[in-house]
Amino acid sequence: MPEPDVTDNYVRYRIREPHLFKDGTFRTLDIGKSGYHKLIRGRLRINNKWKTQSVIVEKQYADLPEVKEETKRIISQEKRE
Repeated sequence: MPEPDVTDNYVRYRIREPHLFKDGTFRTLDIGKSGYHKLIRGRLRINNKWKTQSVIVEKQYADLPEVKEETKRIISQEKRE
């Protein structure tokens, strides 16, 4: 799993660098079985396809074992995309 960025409310796992995406295309999607996860998605500059830039988790739940496992699964899946 990539090293996370931690803010006051979220733990963010960056999958792709923001500069790879077109300006103004980022969207946040709620996902995951637990409801604690969100995807930050945008359109790539190179081919205009929607891809995931980051996975974010609510900080208060990030250390729960089931949330950690779900986070690993989501990151693995999004990297293959």
